[in-house]
Amino acid sequence: MRRITDSRTVITTDTRLEIAAVELRASELGPQIGARTQIVVTADRMIFDAPLVAPAALIQLTAREFIGGSKAQVDVSGRDGKDAPQTRKPKPPLGHHNRRPDGENGENGHNAGRIEVMGWSLTGPLQLTARGGEGGLAQPGGHGADGKPGRNGRNPRNAYDGQGEPGGDGGPAGHAGHAGTPGTSGDGGMIVVRLAHGTADVETDVAGGSEVPAATHGEPGDPGDAGRGGRRTDCAEYVDPPVV
Repeated sequence: MRRITDSRTVITTDTRLEIAAVELRASELGPQIGARTQIVVTADRMIFDAPLVAPAALIQLTAREFIGGSKAQVDVSGRDGKDAPQTRKPKPPLGHHNRRPDGENGENGHNAGRIEVMGWSLTGPLQLTARGGEGGLAQPGGHGADGKPGRNGRNPRNAYDGQGEPGGDGGPAGHAGHAGTPGTSGDGGMIVVRLAHGTADVETDVAGGSEVPAATHGEPGDPGDAGRGGRRTDCAEYVDPPVV
């Protein structure tokens, strides 16, 4: 879409915003950015009276005169990755020792964009930021399933002095879940400044996202209890009664 007035031309698409103006304020530009990833400005005079934030975008600013100040900031830092759930997955049911409740991975952080500032002069401070997004936190590993209890030993039947059968072994413990992998932090962007006057007033911040701490692994389940042994059948002495 194209809009033309005596002092301004605005061309927009879903991904691009282009403005040519005699004078343009950042407070006018910011609300028009939305989700666009390329912003191109050509102006005689540009005034930074509000921050410009466009995650991972390309911002190209060309003007004869830039006016900075306390709110003069352009930020194209990448978004942080989403955290995986920070609670452990439920412990598997009793006896499911082959099921390993691994944690989910964190989302990767997004890379930063690029800023280009080109013109004749800058008056007042201007902060330019292009930091990579931090990776998302990983989910901790879940605890392993507990083993089933062993089968109880059977008791002897119709036998004197019979020994009860020993109890069965307890079931095996489940494996501990592995922690998920934290998201990789995004790369820092690029900042290019070409000014004839005022470069000393420009402060830049370019860096990759910070390191994300690792999540903890789960603990293995408890082995099942051994079954109880069968009871011993005692021998009872028997004497025939006397013949009268």
